[in-house]
Amino acid sequence: MKVRLKKILPLWVCLALILFTFYGYVYLINHFTLVFWGDQTEALIPYMIDLYTQFKESGFTLWNHSIGLGASNLVYYYTILGSPSFYLNLLLPTSDWIPYFIPVLDTLRFFLIGTVAWLWLGKLIHSERARLIGALVFTFSGWTMYWLHFSYFLDAYLYLALLLYFSEEILEGRKKLGFTFIVCLSSIISPYILYMFSWLLFIYMICRLYMKNDKVTVKLFVHKFLSV
Repeated sequence: MKVRLKKILPLWVCLALILFTFYGYVYLINHFTLVFWGDQTEALIPYMIDLYTQFKESGFTLWNHSIGLGASNLVYYYTILGSPSFYLNLLLPTSDWIPYFIPVLDTLRFFLIGTVAWLWLGKLIHSERARLIGALVFTFSGWTMYWLHFSYFLDAYLYLALLLYFSEEILEGRKKLGFTFIVCLSSIISPYILYMFSWLLFIYMICRLYMKNDKVTVKLFVHKFLSV
């Protein structure tokens, strides 16, 4: 464990420098103001505050009376139950803290995504430099930047990193339960996201199976397919 932590230190340093530069600009140059715009202001913050209020202040109900004539909370609950960042919001004393807590959650997500990506790439490549660059590219990809304004999409991206890591574990005959658990969380957070993941993982597993084995028989392929 100590060896792994020592090897992963450069990735954490790079991520810390990137995030420090961003938040340094926000708090020092932009006069301690963190600006939210577009869907962050109109959708994410009201969404998280509304869910927080329902869970901690008004109680758990299946009908939301605060939206027009009312709306079902089933979609709300189904989505956020698979989102670990939502449970961290529940630790806050009041919903007023939520906008100020978003940068902290984003920082935590990027650290976790980068760490898991680094561990996953360690199973594919031997060059530490390539591994570090690959982890940074994965962490700050266009996908994460585009969906930065929706918290559970970034949680799903962390799930993708975990699924790629567990895919390698399955090919090595280990940790099938972890793969199954993350698939379940991905399906809760969004069936559409799981649908997109499934095709990626299917193609990924086929390519990796042929890369790891000189002769891939039908029996071997079916065995690994059923494992997934």
